[in-house]
Amino acid sequence: MGIQITPPSPIAPSAPVASLYKYGVTTSPSANVVLASIATPPAGFYRVRIYVELSGTISASDQDNIRLTVDAVNLTNLLLSAVTPTQNVPTPIEIVVETTGTSIQVKSIAAGTTGAVYGVLVVADRLN
Repeated sequence: MGIQITPPSPIAPSAPVASLYKYGVTTSPSANVVLASIATPPAGFYRVRIYVELSGTISASDQDNIRLTVDAVNLTNLLLSAVTPTQNVPTPIEIVVETTGTSIQVKSIAAGTTGAVYGVLVVADRLN
């Protein structure tokens, strides 16, 4: 009579999950306009990266004129650089959020300058 030892079975690796993303371009946005929206993501925690490019006729009022909204709740205003990078690659804004599965959106706060073009890419990676 000995002790029988059963080795653990290998843990099946989880399949990689694709990022959720949405890109939008809006010229001269009105106040509270959705610039990019990931609709009905599965509920959970996400690392959200937001890339914003302002072009056209922009003024100082466009600099900090966007906010992150999750499940219809305005979470935070997003601060944008006052200087456009010379290589035209915007620096991402990263934040971790929890969603109930309604939406992850970037919206304008106030009306944008006439002729201002807002390009917004939202990328969400599930954490759980």
